[in-house]
Order: sequence, then C-alpha cells, then structure tokens
Amino acid sequence: MESFHRNKVIEYGDDDGGLSDQRTLPLVSLKNARPGQNDMLHSAAGSIQKKFRGWKGRKEFMMIRQKIIKIQAHVRGHQVRRSYRKIVWSVGIVEKVILRWRRKGRGLRGFQPNRQLEAGLSQIQPTRGEDEYDFLKDGRKQAEGRLQRALARVKSMTQYPEARAQYSRLQTFVTEQQESKGKMEDSNSLCLPVTEMDIPITAWIDAAMEGPVTASLGPMAPLLRQVHSLSTMVPEHVQGGSEADVKRLKEHLEVLCRDLLEPEETSSTPKWWRKEVRELLYDTEDRLDEVIIFQASDFSELIAGVEDACERRKRLQLAPNKTTKPDLAEASLSYFTPQRTSIELSKPISVQGHPVGLGVVGIEEPMNKLVEQLAFEDDKQNRLKVIPIAGFPGVGKTTVAGILYSEYRGKFQCSAFVRVSRTPDTRSLLISILSQIKAPGLCGFPDVHDLIDGIRKHLIGKRYFIIMDDLWTASIWDIISRAFPDADCGSRIITTTPIDDVALACCRYYPDYIEMSPLNDDQSKELFFTRVFGSEDHCPPGFKKVSCKIINKCAGLPLAIVSIASLLASESHLIVEKWEHIQDSLPCTRTNPTSEGVKGLSADTAIGSGDGRGPKVEKWKRAQDSLPVTSERLKQVLNLVYNNLPPHLKACLLYLCMYPEGYSVRKNDLVRQWVAEGFVNAMGGRGTEETAGRYFDELVSRGMVQPAATATNYSNEVLSCTVHHMVLDLIRHKSKELNFIITVDNLQSTLALPDEIRRLSVQFGGSKGADVPENILISKVRSLLFWGFFECVPSVVDYALLRVLILHIWADGEETNFDLTSISELLLLRYLKIQCNIMVNLPDEIKGLKCLETLEVDARLSAVPCDIGHLNKLLHLLLPSEAILPKGLDGLTSLLTLGCFDLSKNSPENVIGLAELTNLQDVHLTCSTVPSELPFGSMKHLGSILEKFNDLRSLTLHGAGSSSQIISDDGLSIVSPSPALLEKLELLPRICTLSRLPKWIGELSRLSILKIEVLDLSINDIVILKELASLASLSLSVRTEHAEWIIFDSKGFPVLKYFKFVRTAPYMSFLEGAMPNVQKLKLAFDANRLKPEYSPGTFGFQHMTSLTQVSVKFGGAGADDSNKKDAERVWKDAFTNHPNNPILDARWVDCIFNGDKTTDVEDTKGHDRRASMSSDTIEAVGKIFKKARLY
Repeated sequence: MESFHRNKVIEYGDDDGGLSDQRTLPLVSLKNARPGQNDMLHSAAGSIQKKFRGWKGRKEFMMIRQKIIKIQAHVRGHQVRRSYRKIVWSVGIVEKVILRWRRKGRGLRGFQPNRQLEAGLSQIQPTRGEDEYDFLKDGRKQAEGRLQRALARVKSMTQYPEARAQYSRLQTFVTEQQESKGKMEDSNSLCLPVTEMDIPITAWIDAAMEGPVTASLGPMAPLLRQVHSLSTMVPEHVQGGSEADVKRLKEHLEVLCRDLLEPEETSSTPKWWRKEVRELLYDTEDRLDEVIIFQASDFSELIAGVEDACERRKRLQLAPNKTTKPDLAEASLSYFTPQRTSIELSKPISVQGHPVGLGVVGIEEPMNKLVEQLAFEDDKQNRLKVIPIAGFPGVGKTTVAGILYSEYRGKFQCSAFVRVSRTPDTRSLLISILSQIKAPGLCGFPDVHDLIDGIRKHLIGKRYFIIMDDLWTASIWDIISRAFPDADCGSRIITTTPIDDVALACCRYYPDYIEMSPLNDDQSKELFFTRVFGSEDHCPPGFKKVSCKIINKCAGLPLAIVSIASLLASESHLIVEKWEHIQDSLPCTRTNPTSEGVKGLSADTAIGSGDGRGPKVEKWKRAQDSLPVTSERLKQVLNLVYNNLPPHLKACLLYLCMYPEGYSVRKNDLVRQWVAEGFVNAMGGRGTEETAGRYFDELVSRGMVQPAATATNYSNEVLSCTVHHMVLDLIRHKSKELNFIITVDNLQSTLALPDEIRRLSVQFGGSKGADVPENILISKVRSLLFWGFFECVPSVVDYALLRVLILHIWADGEETNFDLTSISELLLLRYLKIQCNIMVNLPDEIKGLKCLETLEVDARLSAVPCDIGHLNKLLHLLLPSEAILPKGLDGLTSLLTLGCFDLSKNSPENVIGLAELTNLQDVHLTCSTVPSELPFGSMKHLGSILEKFNDLRSLTLHGAGSSSQIISDDGLSIVSPSPALLEKLELLPRICTLSRLPKWIGELSRLSILKIEVLDLSINDIVILKELASLASLSLSVRTEHAEWIIFDSKGFPVLKYFKFVRTAPYMSFLEGAMPNVQKLKLAFDANRLKPEYSPGTFGFQHMTSLTQVSVKFGGAGADDSNKKDAERVWKDAFTNHPNNPILDARWVDCIFNGDKTTDVEDTKGHDRRASMSSDTIEAVGKIFKKARLY
C-alpha cells in the first residue's frame, strides 16, 4: 500500500495523495455495487485512509524536527563561539602561569611553536632526564639566534658610511613621528598622560608614598613604600623574587595607582574600575605580607595578579582623564598628603560641639519652658517628673538636654546621661546607668532584672537627674523606667525622641511635653554668621546674598546649619564662586519653611498637647506638614559636607561606624586605632598620635561628631564623642559603597554583603544565638570588632591578616574562661583591646607579635605572657591592676603608656627597670598592699625614675586595695630636672603623703590637674600653687593640724575651676576676686573645729562668683550632738544669699582622712540650706583677718 501510494503521488504530483476530483467520482459510485463487494471496498478504503493519515502526520513531524535541529545547531554554535574566547583566555592564563612558574617570571616573547613542531618529536621528548618542558629551551635558542642576527646587521651597518647615514635619517624620521603623535599615543602604555608629563615621576611617587591609608585610595601609600623598601632587602628575604621582579612589580603598580590619582568627584575613571584597583591593592599588600612575613606565598604569583590587572586595563582602554586642567595634575600631588587644618582647633569646645563664646541660638525659649516645667527649685513639686522633648532629627534636642545636664547635674546626688539609639541593648544601657550613678558593683553575672534592682536600691532616698537621649520605642522606656523609684526627693528625668507617641508614653500621657521646632530666619542667620564670621556684621557684603540662600536651604535645622557653616569656615580663602557652587549643590526648596511654616509659631506653640488634640497641636501639625522632608534635606546637607572633607578626615570619620549606635568612643581609643590602621602620618613636626588627636578635634569642630555630654575636662578638651544617627547612616552607606567597613548584626540580611571584607564590625549585643555569616571570606579581614556574647565569638586564628582586634564580650557564668591563646599566630596584629567580665587566657609567649603597638585588657588575666618584654614596638600597655608583669620590662623601650603597674606586687627589678623606659608619657601606678619594706623602697626610687621621663605628660599613683597606711616619702621632694611637659599629677592619699609641697612642682608650667597630700602647708607652698598658670583642677589635703587661717586673695589661680581642700580645721577665707573661675568646691574638716561664733561671712564664699556646686564632709569623731548642730548651722549660714545659689551637699563621716561610713546631713536641695545673711559680713571677716597670717 505504501508503494502504491508513493506511485500515485509521483504520477499525479498531488500532495494530498493524488486523489483529484475526477478520480474521486468513480469511487463514490462504488456505493451501488454488490454487498459483498462493497464490504471489501470499504475495508480497502479504510486501510488506505489510515495509511494516509499516518504518513501525513509523520511528514509534518519530520518537517518540524528538521527545523528544531537547525535551531539547536545555531544555538549550540553560538554558545560554542561565545565560550570559545573564554576557553582560549583561560588556556592562555594557565599557560602563562605554568611558563612563569617554570621560568620564574619570564614570558613567551620570541617563542615560535611552529619551528618546534618542525624539529620533530625527538627534540620534544626528554632523553636523558631533562626537564619535560624542553620546548622552553628551544624558544630561548630561537631568541638568541634572532639576537645574534640583529647584532650582525648592526655590526655590518657600522662598516659602511652610507649605512650609517641611512640609519641616522631613519632615526630622525622616527623621532619626529613620535613627537608629532605624542598626544595620540596609546593611553595604556607605561608613559604618563600629557597632563602628568609636567610632573616628574619621582615627585609623584614621593608624594604618593607619603600619604596615609584612605577610603578612596586604600593602602596605596603604604604599599608603594613597602615595594620601594624591597629593593634594599636581601633577595633571600623575598621568596621566589629578584631585583628585576621587584622593579617590574613597582612599574605595574604605578600604572594602576595612577587610575586613583584624581579625586573621585572629578575623575573620568569608572567607579567600578577604581574599586577593583583598590581591592587589588589590598590583595597585593596581603600577598606581600604573606611572602615576607609568613613565607607562605611565591613572589611570582603576586606579580602575576598585578600583570593580569594591567592587561585587563589595556584591553578595557582605561586611563586617567587627559582633558583635565593643568593645575589638577599639580593639585593631585597634594591629594595624597593631608594639609594643615584650616579650622581654629585651639577654639575650646563645649557641650554638643558649640564653641564657647558663640552662645546658644534659637533654643532659649524652649529651654526656659523646660526649666519651668522641671521646677528644680520648687519645694512643692517633689514627686518624680519626666519631661520628654520631641522634634525632628537635627533640631537640637540633644543639645538642649546636654546643656541642662551640665548646668543642673550638680544639684542632684546621682546623675546619668544615656544614649539609647534605634537598636538598643538593654543590658548595656542599664550597666551604663549603674556606672554613672556610682552604685556599688553587683556580684556575679547580673541579668536585666538584677541590674534594675541594683539601680533602684541605690536611688531610693536620693535625688537623681537622668537623661535618656534618642528614644525610639516605648517598650525600651517601659523596661528602663522600672529602675527609677518614684519618691518625694525632687528627682527629674528628661527624654528626647523624634516620635510623638514615645514622648506621650514617657510622660504617662500627661497633656504637656516639649516640642522643638526648627529655627526661624533670624535665628538661622544668627547661628550661621556667628559660626562662620563671628557675627553678621563681619560678613563681607558680597557673601550675604549667597549666605542667605544657603541658610534657606538648611530648613532651619541647627545640625545642617552648623555643618555647612563649619565647612565654609574651614576654607582658608573666601571665594564667592565656591560658596555659590555649594549653594547650587544643596537641594532646592519650593517654599521657605523657616519663614512660612515656623516663623508664625509663638513660643507657646512649642508646647504640645499630649493627647494629640487641641489648637496648639493642630497649629504645629499644620506647620509641620508645610515643611519639606527634613530627613532627606539633612541627608543631602551631610552628604555635601562629607564630600568636601579631605581624604584623611573621611577615613577617620568612616571608622566611627565600627562602633554601635549611641556608643561613646574615647578619644584615646580612636587615636590609637587610627594610627594602627595607617590613617595618620606624622606631620608638621608632630608625632602620629598628636596628629590624630588634631584630626579628632577637627571632626568635632566641623560638627560631624558630637562631644559626649560628660566627656569634657576642666580644660574644655573633648575626651570622647558620639555620632548622630543621621551621620551614622551616611557613613555606613559610604563605607559599604567603598567596601571600607561592613557592619553585621543579628537582624541584618546577609544577601547584600560583599565576599571580600577588609574591616568587619560584628554587633550582636545581647543575642546569644547569632553567628558571623558564612559567606564572608574571613581570611581577607584586617580589622575586627566584636560586640556580643562570648560563645558567639568567631575563631580569631582564622583571621590571619588581622591588624586591629577589638573584643567587647560579656558572659553570664563563671563556668569557663575566654581562651585567646591563638592570637600568637596573628603576626600582623597592631592593636588588641579586650573588655570582658570573665577571665581571659593569653598565650604564654607573644614575642611573635612584632608589630603589636597597643595591648589593652580590661578583664581578669590568668597570667601575663612571659616574653612581653620582647615587644620592642609596643607603645601602649594597659593591664588590670592585679596583673604581675614578668621580668624584662626594661626591654619595652618604645613604650608611651603604662597602665596599672602595681608597686607592691611587681619585683624591685621591674620597679627599677622603669627608669629605662625613657619615652613614657602616661604612667598609672597602683599599690594594692603596703608591706613595710617594698613600698618604701619603691617610693624611694620613684623620684630618681621621674628624672628620666623627659616626655612625661601624666603620672597617677593610687591605691588598688583598702589599705590606709600612710607613707610619708621624701623621695619625690627633689626631682631634677623636673618633667617640664607634665600636665597631670595625681598622688592620691593613702599611698603617698609628702612632708610638704615639692618646689619642682612650681616649674610645671603646663600642669593642669594636681592631686596631692602633704603633712604641712606653708606660705611658700601657697605661692607655688598660685603661680601655676595652667592649673584647672586642684585637690589639696593637709594632714597636720594647722591653727592659723589660710586666706586666698585675688592673686593667682586664673583658670582654676575645681578646688578640693581637706584639713582638720576649717581655717580659711576667700577675699574678693579669689579663684574667680572655680565652679565646684569640695571641703572636708572636723566638725568640732567649726566654732558657733563664726558669722556667715567669715569664710567669704560669696566672693567666689562662679560657684555652682559645693559639697562638704564633716568628721564626726569626738563631736557631740551640740557640736554637730552648730556645725550644720554655721555651714548653712555660710552660703546664704550666695549670688549663684549653689547646690549644697553635706555628709557626716567618722574621720575625714579614713572616711569609713557616710551619712547625709539632709537631702541635697540647695533651697533647704539657705537662710538670711548677716549684713555685717565685711566687719566680721576683718576681725578674723587681724589674727590671721595672710598668704
């Protein structure tokens, strides 16, 4: 049937089976045939139809199949062609790696494989144990042959004058062609671009090598310095490398580093390529350290990675911008090295970054309202009051709270300032409160409930003042508020929050709370012009118009105004065009929010209604709705300020995102960490740490970081700082964008994290089940900060390239120690800080940590490494007071800081060995016990040791135990030469009591803090103290009873702000003008020496015009009830009607020099101690002065 059907198709040429209309009619007529014949015909027709249909289906299937095969062939061919280049490229890379490995860096130049094939298989296969890669020898022979032929041609050329003339003409032509096409030369050659031709290569290299590590350039400068130093090293020290290899590496690195030469804002190089080059520099530095220090890598592998990057650069046709202005090439040299700061860093800084003398702008009215509601002096409002402050981020809530805290904290027995943040750690917050209120330490491992109970027990019966700054959730307030007892002591709490519902929850939905609004036009101008020019009158006429436009775009937010003003004030020259450029960079506004939305609000509008109803709130909400999105405006302003920071300040600022939000970072910690990271180079004759300290002060002056509320000393120096959450969000975004610092917490998604992380901040807080993400390549991490539970700490030995390691660890039991014995394998470690509440085990030997500069342990130590004296680069050693140092301490010749060196526990050899540490600047000595022989010997040597410390800045000696034995030592009476740079001297009682004030103290012109105890006080001693022009804090104790009066006149003590005076009898008086700047006065004397006949003006306290806080301790031993009552009465009368109405705090102790148990005379409300003052004060004082010996 199939052949029949095929014949019909061929015969009729019909695709439908050859059944035409003429052939179909006879078949239809067959219906009239006989029955038997009809059945047979039907059967035949059915069979034909089945065959036909099956054939047609197969035909269609075959046609479709052929089309599919063709499509598949095209697709497969395309895929093969597309992957062919990758295969060829991969094979080429493998071939180069093999060849370079075999030839130690030599390439394939001149090798011709065709000639090798023609030579036959006999030349390929080794016959007598030769290297299986003999074809390399053939390539070398071919190259030598070509060299010989070329040399022969040159020799023949020199024999004929015509050849020499022809060669000369050819050389001239080639030179002219090169000069004419110099500007069109291949940008990927090793030559510099045209704009850089004017700069000598040596000058560019020198400038690049002098710079520090920055966020945009990465480790370019230290890497170039390290490569440059390799040329002077012995070849054996560089595994697998030679002098030619080092030179080749240096050339390739210079080519790549030029892509980072221009500032990112003006560079034409793509950001992705800059980032790739920066990561390559990190990898190259790591590989170089592995080659030199670890001996774990081959130099040829290092060069291969750099050469591969240069080849990719050439294929991608990347080069620095050739159309750059000529002055940019000169400016690029200064881009590497930090310039001298243009901000007045000597300007003192007060709370929240407001320089002293500028005043507080725009917050007087809300502050007055807040003081009125707090009612500090109202006797009728003794119940606990909680006053929230609400407002936009950057509106000044923290500033107001900080100023009130600094002004009124002295009126309370206990005070604390705590920053909460958006992701608070409740346990850390409670520990901070417990520490600030000076509550007794809790035993064991307290949890949240134990901490709350400890705080509550300590605050019961006391008047306390608490600031809870930056609250974001009401749940945190519900937990922490349980620690604050509600008693009739006049306690006060202030909370700040940007969320109205949280403010309502804090005040228990009381109808009134403080709502801070942005500044109006006049206030904004005052703040701006004061910060930039000192006042609006000093603003040049050409700058007022652009200044008003800049102020308008700041939307009345003090943080934005101060940041922009600080940026403009940092410029050394006033250029209108630059100001206009900054103004154009700021976002545009459709309306003036400060004039339209806020100017119409009265001072009463700032007081909101807690229930969300009422005309005041509605009016404020309408004004609030008229404002633009302030958070976005503030982000853009801060981003502009950040972009205009110099590179070295950008790196220092970005490093602050290593710490959790709301954490107060100490200045000393940041300075040492910046130095360890390489962000700081010595500049202007100052050391790296001094330069880093100036960087810190400049960031504070620019308003990018805020001084902590309680971290300013009496010299107005900021000792610690915090970061506003808006600034923190900005620098975290920038750090992630540059892969500078990556922050990980237990709530963050790990999908967007890069694989290679250089600096990692792990912030797990109170979580016990968090782990470091597994997709992080930990072998590349060079800085690690861990904050969390000790069982979540990763294995530090896996972080082989660590330079900085900071561990803040907490545990909830004593069943185990924290093992850190593996840190001895971190050979690149420079900074190690451990803070833990369980015992820490350090390795027995750490002499392999040759790069270690800082070792700080705030935890119990099982033992100090026995070879710690071999760390000749160690600069700062801070250990717990219980630690006993091994012998050999005199080997630490580079040491600058020595913390908690126990004179009674350490060996006499170590005590005497301190004299060898002549570079010491900060020494902290303790004495836990007082054996009869050792302390005397130690103290005897202390004076001679001090003579060797020419750079000493701070010396502290205190007791670590409970001993009260007196040591009268004359070893410190003569110190020659005296440490002229000494700024802080604290010789605390119980350990060191001098016979009289040493004369060499009068030579310390820079002394700012002095705490000392003497047996006797003479007129000469008072004269010595008066002549200390820099003295800001003085604590003076006199043990021997002195029957004559001491009178302080108007001479001397020009900058003294804190004065503590302890003696058995209160025989002292202050004349008019005495100690004009003293704000805090502490006194201690025996109560039975306070005579009832003394008039209120006897002591002359009213002449201390700056006094704000006074505390006194009465020694009650031997005093009867009448003596105590007389003492209390005289004490109250002495401060009646003082112009500043200072807060008074009086307590009874058994003995003023031993101070066992104390009891409050009464609560510390200053108004309870004020009575009428006698009118004849001067006459009463005059009668006493006639009997007194005037000093």
